[in-house]
Amino acid sequence: MNFVDVLHVIGARPNVPKAAPVVRALADAGASQLVVSTGQHYDEELFGSMLRAVGMPAPDIELNVGSGSHAQQTAAVLTSIEPVLIERSPRIVVVYGDVNSTLAAALAAAKLHLPVAHVESGLRSHDSAMPEEINRRLVDHLSTLLFVTSPDAWVNLRDEGLADERAIEVGNPMIDSLTWARDMTDLNQRRIALDLPEEFILATIHRPSNVDDPDQVEAVLALLRELGSLLPVVLPVHPRSRVALSPAQNFPGVHLTAPLEYRDFLAALAGSRV
Repeated sequence: MNFVDVLHVIGARPNVPKAAPVVRALADAGASQLVVSTGQHYDEELFGSMLRAVGMPAPDIELNVGSGSHAQQTAAVLTSIEPVLIERSPRIVVVYGDVNSTLAAALAAAKLHLPVAHVESGLRSHDSAMPEEINRRLVDHLSTLLFVTSPDAWVNLRDEGLADERAIEVGNPMIDSLTWARDMTDLNQRRIALDLPEEFILATIHRPSNVDDPDQVEAVLALLRELGSLLPVVLPVHPRSRVALSPAQNFPGVHLTAPLEYRDFLAALAGSRV
């Protein structure tokens, strides 16, 4: 049986740039680690490209839970990760952000009496209708260590009575990954290769609240039509947004593209007007 010091759980693509600098720093410190991917985001092209973009090795274990309702996905991660936690008995389980996998891994670890560290603790939207808001609040209450990445997050934890000895102010690993990828990439060359307009607006729209509600979709499409009349709009389309936003491909000045690899998105962002 191979015990490890630290077991990291990543579930969705946004977890990867949060985890990469932490995994890199712990490797430099000589810690034994295991990275578990739950497979909550199951688009291999998108997930794999993010790993490469921020210099993170492939996960050690893939649970491949896939999609489903919030309950199905959370339950699938709970039952899939429990035997891994039992077998590897890590000294601490590190979870990231606020996706369903974050909550499921934290809950499974807590029930096994394993310490849990939450990276990005204390972030709040104050919108209880958001699934992520429910997840992040519950994970903070389950965690042994709360890694706080911003002053407003500290205030939120204080207001909830959680800014005690568990809460530790740290840097922001998302910024660490951004600067790492920027410094390792020729952004100008990538921008040239993307063949973008001289001046343009870069847009990204994929939150469920924006693309699942028909009234909100209509409002988003109307805004895109208006923006396209002012400046070219470059809109990389996330798979979950493709159907809802497809009418925009007929709007003058609006250019729908496939999802951009992280470094390409940085290049587009650096060259955009808005």
